[in-house]
Amino acid sequence: MTANVIAVSESSRSLAPLAAIGDHISSVRALAVASGSWREETADWSAVLFSAGGRAEIECYRLLLSCDHDARRGVACQVIHVASHQLDEHWDRMRNKHRGCGLGPDGELVPAMALERKLLLVAESFHHQHSRPCTLLFSALGAPSLTVQAHSCGVNSLHVRQTAAGPYLVASGSDDGSIHICLVAVDTALSEPSPSLPWDVVPPGASAGARVLLLEAFSRPGAHAAHVTGLRVLRPDLLVSASVDQRLTLWRLGKDSLVFLGSRFCHVADVAELDCWGSEERGYGCVLCGQGLEIVWCMARAGPQPLPSCRALE
Repeated sequence: MTANVIAVSESSRSLAPLAAIGDHISSVRALAVASGSWREETADWSAVLFSAGGRAEIECYRLLLSCDHDARRGVACQVIHVASHQLDEHWDRMRNKHRGCGLGPDGELVPAMALERKLLLVAESFHHQHSRPCTLLFSALGAPSLTVQAHSCGVNSLHVRQTAAGPYLVASGSDDGSIHICLVAVDTALSEPSPSLPWDVVPPGASAGARVLLLEAFSRPGAHAAHVTGLRVLRPDLLVSASVDQRLTLWRLGKDSLVFLGSRFCHVADVAELDCWGSEERGYGCVLCGQGLEIVWCMARAGPQPLPSCRALE
């Protein structure tokens, strides 16, 4: 029911809470930050934070961070509530009530926008169902562009990264402990479906000739011993995943395989999400959140056999 803003010090390897946001009436399921900006002259950073949780509730905040030598850890944080919306209130006015949650466990997509301190429902899709486990790509608000049968049960994590050549790597993790990798491309040159590519679909409402093509796909069953709740494609040849089994694992991503590189036990129970930052030169910071929070710093050499080493910020 609470989202926390935390400052991280790599030099002292410590974490310090800056603010606690407790407006949700149920559990917080997802967080997203948009419109981050840095002002050199004042050393201030501002961003818009969206949070979504149970009871189909969405909240929007503006975060203002500034250097303050008198404040704890030298950082001051101001949280300004911008808008909120509870989708149940909209559905209750409809004759036929839906059962999904806009950003909830069934995977429905409900885009919304902040306008005049209000969140307005723009569109919704109920394509995902528990009986149809899949990875879904949307090209716009509308029908799905491409559906791929990827897992035997629910999808818990998803990450998309564009390659230098143009196609997109799509990685997904499942309740069954597997990881699925797709390579997809958006092709606007073809105007007619190709009989040699039975998996391509021309999305309704897309630009003339646009289609999403599935170029390659493969799975790694048993990647983890429990739900895969977070993963990130760090480089075209490197992927990191986290699971409820309390393991952070590095994989070498090949054309048709995931090769295990190394794994580290993490102290966070019930890992719900993973996020990463960094570069090949500096290494990658991986933050795991769940019943607690832990940051692990990973280094991996480039090449066909990168060797990982990890250390944790306690």
